[in-house]
Amino acid sequence: MATKVLSTVALLASILVLGAPLEPLVVVSVHDGGLSRVEYFIPLQGNLSVTIRLVGMPDEALGLLVTDEWGEPLAYELNETLKTLFIACFNVSTVHVSYYTQDLTVKFGATWILNVSSPFKLRLALPENATITEINRLPSSIYEYRNRIVLEFTPGEVVVKYVVLYMPSTGTVQQPMEQETPTRPSQEEPQPRQPLFQSIFIYLFVALSLISILAILLALKRRSSAEVLQLSEEDLAILEALKRAGGGAFQSELQRAVSMPSTTLWRRVKRLEKLGYLSVEKRAGRNYVKLA
Repeated sequence: MATKVLSTVALLASILVLGAPLEPLVVVSVHDGGLSRVEYFIPLQGNLSVTIRLVGMPDEALGLLVTDEWGEPLAYELNETLKTLFIACFNVSTVHVSYYTQDLTVKFGATWILNVSSPFKLRLALPENATITEINRLPSSIYEYRNRIVLEFTPGEVVVKYVVLYMPSTGTVQQPMEQETPTRPSQEEPQPRQPLFQSIFIYLFVALSLISILAILLALKRRSSAEVLQLSEEDLAILEALKRAGGGAFQSELQRAVSMPSTTLWRRVKRLEKLGYLSVEKRAGRNYVKLA
């Protein structure tokens, strides 16, 4: 429950800080070693599924996260040949995709070359203390956030060449506008600076929203003890199908046995797993569901 609360709050905070996008948005944050974090924020209008073209292939060691606006995992299928991601999104208003990739950058001597071909509006954050030496087209917006250059582009290919100038570790650095306490690189997505009264209003709005969310989640937690024993007909059908299969089955086999949509089945399986009725493990890259 605590993990769900934290993931939900983190996602909602990201959406509030970014401003819930009215159009699809790709955010790419590049780190010193060339590793890039890619995030998609895709608002939906009643679509039952969506297929997106990926910006670089996800690093298998670092994982791929696909969730809805509440942080709940969504069923998806990755096509490595076409470099696309198919997502089932029944009863979902916003899709959030997050992964890391090494495919976007290459280094020649001291110069890094970043090549991104984005199907949607692109927000690009270069590493700290990076200096642009060449760019293939003008951005629609450019600003600085915590010593990082941030550029925004319309959809299409973007090629940026840059070098990273490391600041000395001793001595006092004169800031041009204001003094800021040095911070470690953050995974927050950079935003333009805003007037003080607007910033205060945004922070207050975010704080009140998070308090309301936590209050709702705590109320749901109080009710959870009464709901544990209330299994629906769908829950019982899943458990009965697993018993008939000898105690376990792959997710695709279980779906055929209960004739249930994949998204509904996955949510039911995760709920039963939390209640201790079954467990899910990976076998040959597929979900294997078995009775606890």
